[in-house]
Amino acid sequence: MTSTGFLRRLPQAVIHNASTIWRRDEGRLLGHLRRLFRSLNIQTALDIGANRGRYIEQLRTVVGFSGDIIAFEPIPENADLIARQARYDARLKVEPLALGAGSETRTLNIARHDAMSSLHAPVSDGVERFSSLGEIQKRIEVRVEPLDTIAERLLDGATGGVFLKIDAQGADLDILAGARKTLARIDALQIEIPFTPLYENIPAAHDYFAAVDEAGFALTGVFPVHSLEDHRIIDVDAVFRKKPAG
Repeated sequence: MTSTGFLRRLPQAVIHNASTIWRRDEGRLLGHLRRLFRSLNIQTALDIGANRGRYIEQLRTVVGFSGDIIAFEPIPENADLIARQARYDARLKVEPLALGAGSETRTLNIARHDAMSSLHAPVSDGVERFSSLGEIQKRIEVRVEPLDTIAERLLDGATGGVFLKIDAQGADLDILAGARKTLARIDALQIEIPFTPLYENIPAAHDYFAAVDEAGFALTGVFPVHSLEDHRIIDVDAVFRKKPAG
């Protein structure tokens, strides 16, 4: 089925299920992913921090990806939205949990704009542009698992390249730490890297780049996500591919 045909089959409640904050370089990012997916023959995508499924829609309708997508989303209402989406997409599965460095139960801070929900508390002063969106509405206990404990089951029988996307609002390097074995099967990855932190006790941007480099990946593109009125960058989407052997 073409991506256009897939889109027409979706009910409007599912197509428009994600409220958005403006992302300044999204078009360039998706074009980059389209070329990268073709070059690396990506057949499976792991979407960690799937929220309400907007990234899934973009993979299908803009990137033109028709392979398997496994979405990870700990907010129950959002996981249910993606499950509804999966009724119309046989190659989409949802895992209703958070990922991290180890197996545990943690408190998830649910923000007013739930894409900003995090296992980390928001910084006290915040960035003015995002302060109201990041207001905590409630807190829930969520299950956290390392990707290494479940990836073998999820990727059993997978062929072609595997792509990993991480957008976990400050928990991203914990997720990488819990995926050391799985990274051997990953051909490319995308991770959101903060330059102006919105959450407490998260690594600096250079720590993100160092961790991904140490894991054996080379940078292919950097795409600003949000910025301040004076043009300083808040965060970027960085895309990497596996370094050539040797």
